[in-house]
Amino acid sequence: MDKLKNIAISILKFFYIIQVAFYLDILDAECSCNNFVFNFDNCKMLKFTISSLTFQYFTIF
Repeated sequence: MDKLKNIAISILKFFYIIQVAFYLDILDAECSCNNFVFNFDNCKMLKFTISSLTFQYFTIF
């Protein structure tokens, strides 16, 4: 049972990392200086999402 729990936690960690990487990639595309249609609200929302995901990751694990 303990081994199964560790596997489940590893899978959850993996998906959290993938999610954060995905949002960081979008953040880079949305908020870069090369982007002509710079949208401040999108950047703020993406940064909030990344910070909340990071907070969840460290709270859960």
